[in-house]
Formats: sequence, structure tokens, C-alpha cells
Amino acid sequence: MCTKFKKRIQEILSRITALLKQAIAFFKTHWKAFAAACSAAAAGFLYVVFKNKHRCKKILFAAKQNAEGEREKEYEKVNQTPAGDLVSGAHNADELQSTKDDIKSDAASAIQNRIEESGL
Repeated sequence: MCTKFKKRIQEILSRITALLKQAIAFFKTHWKAFAAACSAAAAGFLYVVFKNKHRCKKILFAAKQNAEGEREKEYEKVNQTPAGDLVSGAHNADELQSTKDDIKSDAASAIQNRIEESGL
């Protein structure tokens, strides 16, 4: 069993070495054609890469435009709500903060009034 396995491995190795010798002989005689084929393949690869890069840029630009459109739609939705009116009326962060503080103090005083009315 072992001898059959060893013979099979030797046959495979001899075939591989024969193929390598043929390949070396081929490259020695036809190296210019091989170099031209490699350069053509590299040029084709670069063409595909740059073409895809340009296509990706177009896709990203379209996605960016869609995102900006969606953002504008959401901004319009927010401005149409009562809370959006407060936000759109506030031109800076201080005014918005003071509006929030007013709402909190009104809510706190309403809660305090209810507690006092209920007698707790």
C-alpha cells in the first residue's frame, strides 16, 4: 500500500517538474509576447478600476443628493409641527434654551399648583 502511494506521489512530482520545465522553455522563447500580454492585462485591469471608480463617484453623488433631499423634507416636516414652530422661531441656541426653560418652569408651576389644590 505504501509503495503504491509513493509511486503515485513520484508520478505527480515528475509531471509537475516536466510542466515547469516546459513553462520555463516557453517563457525563454516567448518572453516578449508574455510581457505584452501581462501589460495588456494590467492596462485592462486599470481601465476597469478607474471606470468603476468613476461609476462609484456618480453613485455616491446621487446618494448624497438624495440624502440632502430627504433632509430637507424632514426639516419641512419638523417646521410644520408645533414644536417645529418653536424651533424655527428660535434663531440661536440661547433663545431656544430660554424657550425650553420657560416650558419647564410653566410645567413645574402647573404641577405645584395641582399639588396645592389637591391638598397634598
